[in-house]
Amino acid sequence: MYHIITTDEFFNCGLPVSDDITSAEVEFAVNTVEQYFLYPYLKELLSDIIENPTQYEDVLEAADGLKQALYHLTFAYLIYDKIRLTRYSSVIKNDEHSTDPAFSQVRDIASTHWEIGTSFLLRDCEKLEIDIKKVKRNDLIFNELSYKL
Repeated sequence: MYHIITTDEFFNCGLPVSDDITSAEVEFAVNTVEQYFLYPYLKELLSDIIENPTQYEDVLEAADGLKQALYHLTFAYLIYDKIRLTRYSSVIKNDEHSTDPAFSQVRDIASTHWEIGTSFLLRDCEKLEIDIKKVKRNDLIFNELSYKL
């Protein structure tokens, strides 16, 4: 499956991501963000961007481009979706060297990166001449990240 960013690009983008996160987790997060959040903005253009990235290099590679947007959105998604399902229950995974931040801290960091990614996406929509007023967005799940209470 192809995406706007690869798992290696995500791991090497500069955001503080532990190497114990699997490529499968990142791939799942990228796919979820692309299909659930980006698709309503880009529609069929999303597939064309993925299949023909050289034609969209200026939008993909810009300092506020789609890749930057996706790094931040994926990071926010992974931070926010930190609960692990085990055979016995859902847990927050810790070891003896880590501490678990309060949910409000998790939400604040995730919100920051979600807002940055969304801002970049909206700029990219302008470049691609997408009328964001006509976008039927999927904000229900991530509204908490978009609008802190």
